[in-house]
Amino acid sequence: MRSFFLFEAMAVDRLKGVVRFLEQCRGAHDFETIQKKQYDVLLQELEQVRQMNHEEAAEALSLLKTVDFTADMRSCLEKIVQEKVGFVQSGRVVLQQWKYFPEFLKDSLWLRLTNPGLQSQALTVHLKLLVEHLYKLGLRAPNEETFAMLTTVLLLTDQGRFTDMVSLRSAYVSTKSQARQWLDVMKKQKEQPHCSRLQDLPKAPSDLDPERLRHVFGEGALPASLPAGVNMETLLHLCSLVPQRSSRLSTHLQIPSSVPSRSHVQVARRFASAAPAWGMEHLHAGLGVLWDLFSCLQSLFVS
Repeated sequence: MRSFFLFEAMAVDRLKGVVRFLEQCRGAHDFETIQKKQYDVLLQELEQVRQMNHEEAAEALSLLKTVDFTADMRSCLEKIVQEKVGFVQSGRVVLQQWKYFPEFLKDSLWLRLTNPGLQSQALTVHLKLLVEHLYKLGLRAPNEETFAMLTTVLLLTDQGRFTDMVSLRSAYVSTKSQARQWLDVMKKQKEQPHCSRLQDLPKAPSDLDPERLRHVFGEGALPASLPAGVNMETLLHLCSLVPQRSSRLSTHLQIPSSVPSRSHVQVARRFASAAPAWGMEHLHAGLGVLWDLFSCLQSLFVS
């Protein structure tokens, strides 16, 4: 099995090669062009490294002090290396707890999220725009609560879903899957250094790094205030209702040992026959079948 830190070692080796190459090219008439190309390649490779241990990071920082880059280039690369330290424990990526991200959104996002006429775009347009925005802020590896809060803000104009655990669980799973796909796509793109990973959101939007704040929100702008009728207390309450694991659906349900009636068997068969054909185009029909099954089974459940 390959070491988790293989890619960080490769990045350090690449940096050693850049140091030697630029030393050889010093004095060339097109040295600035060569320097910029080497910087761009190194920047991209460092951004693809998920984590650096302290030994590798210390070596990289030492090399950056000697590489023939401009002061701004060195400063940018040093910042990226420093931010790569501490995001892995025992070989696993440390997930980011960003459930307070609603306090860091733009007005344009809130206008979409609170428009009932656009609810059909929640899992497509809205989610993509949300993930793009949060990625710029520094989100890379959301934890379960962050995915639950994503689900919550996407359902602000469809709050009836919060009283239907099966439907709510379905929305959570879809949100989590789609968000991960968008994050994976964005990780493959070249990004600016001030968009690098941010493990924790600050307590207040105004405490964001000035460069990151300017890049995400624009010159002199701050995140939008929460819309009228929306507050973090309510969002956190709704978020707590989202079943992050399927086991939460069954903890309050006990199925009796009695044999199901014919109607229950018929609904179950309908569910089984429909399930294999489900695709995104059959999502709504599929949820209808799930609801029929759930409603029918409720008569068997005892509290």
